[in-house]
Amino acid sequence: MTLLRLLPIVFLFLSTTVLAQHNPFSSSHDSKWYVGFGVGKANPKLLLDETINEVTLEIPDELGGGEVTLPISVNSEFVTYGQKLFVGYDVGKEKRWALEGALLNFGKYKGKAKTTVSVSGTTLEDIPYTLSGEGEEEVTANIYGLTFSSIYSFPLGKRFSIFPRIGVSYVKGSITVQERVNITVGMLDQFETDAEIKRKNNSLEGWLPTIGIGVDFQLTERSFLRAEFERHGHPTKEPYIDMWFVNWGYRFK
Repeated sequence: MTLLRLLPIVFLFLSTTVLAQHNPFSSSHDSKWYVGFGVGKANPKLLLDETINEVTLEIPDELGGGEVTLPISVNSEFVTYGQKLFVGYDVGKEKRWALEGALLNFGKYKGKAKTTVSVSGTTLEDIPYTLSGEGEEEVTANIYGLTFSSIYSFPLGKRFSIFPRIGVSYVKGSITVQERVNITVGMLDQFETDAEIKRKNNSLEGWLPTIGIGVDFQLTERSFLRAEFERHGHPTKEPYIDMWFVNWGYRFK
């Protein structure tokens, strides 16, 4: 069973656990627990150029035969929708500091990226030639995550507040790449050849630092809306996953 299928089950379990720890008919104190869900866009930068960096082609016999390795540079960017289920606990009476845990579905990505290849050489007859062409990568990625973080709210009035986020995320996913490169041999006679490379799944798994910032709007005494940005990964270099969320939350009372 994939993590995506487990999300509703785990969320229901967390919600039930929270309810079990608090009597909803008691008004002597406010619960410090809250739950919520969110949707938004995700943009992963996955260092694809490190997993797709070369392709080997056969040189036609007319050019001397043999093989040549062509360097490939990939600059891919994919954006899709993701989901978030979270549970939080307010620390302190003022409810400014909170600890949160969340399950994240970073989405399923399907996209293409352009590649340019070029290499020069000479035939057995010392005739110079150039291999040049364009490639196209088709990338599919499924990424999920579990994050633990802390937020601290700074009030901007009775209903609004702004909060930074810091924590860690455990990210797991798979990346499948299929590539086709069309090569043209430039000399007196023209030759064309295709190269298709089916890459094995590249796994993405590990702990990443998490930072973020958001704005909270108190809808009612119990419910709230959030707009926030999160970066899962290194703050300034790849790999990382950026997410823009709109969340709805409910505080138990």
